[in-house]
Amino acid sequence: DDSVLEQSEFINVVLETEDEDVEIDVSTAAVIIQDNDGPSVSAGFIQSEFIVGEDVSSVDVCVRLTGEIGRTISIIIETVSFLRTATVGLDYLDIHENLIFTPENSTLTRCLTIVILEDGILEDDETFFVQLRSSDVTLSPRQASIIIQDNDDVFVQFEQYEYFVNEFTGQLRVCATLTGRLESAASISFIPRQGTARPTADYNPRVHNLNFRPPVEAG
Repeated sequence: DDSVLEQSEFINVVLETEDEDVEIDVSTAAVIIQDNDGPSVSAGFIQSEFIVGEDVSSVDVCVRLTGEIGRTISIIIETVSFLRTATVGLDYLDIHENLIFTPENSTLTRCLTIVILEDGILEDDETFFVQLRSSDVTLSPRQASIIIQDNDDVFVQFEQYEYFVNEFTGQLRVCATLTGRLESAASISFIPRQGTARPTADYNPRVHNLNFRPPVEAG
């Protein structure tokens, strides 16, 4: 038992005799040694979860093979479409690569770079998955998640720090601006808070809602 992952091997055995009274009918036979070292060799992602900021251009996903191999090992690594909240082409780029491990190459860890795209949209953190496929070796963990943390903060602020109005004017226009890109509508409450001016007597205390909507894409 050599503890090396390899294909089945064989030896030939031969019957011979110097006795002239003995005739050998079948003089050769093959002995096939079936390998039993598959379970001792495995491969998998070095971690089951990778977290990356949206403003980072890429993430390296690494696969480690454990054990001594006696033949070439092929492992497919690819992004998958199920269960994802991230969008391919908008948040990341697909991959599909064949990782080759050989007895001659002592490097048992391989890394693949996945491109991360910044979409400039305010949104929740998003997730997609990569998986491993191979008929040559046991895989664990065979799937990993990539979490893209959003960095597209949206800010709302008054256009001015102070507004001056004469008492007889009757009304004042106070403006707020939103900086950033919205993916969905947002509502901001405009609430007058009492200072030295008296509500109702000096100003209308009514609460206003400022509604911001995402830009409409040209068709």
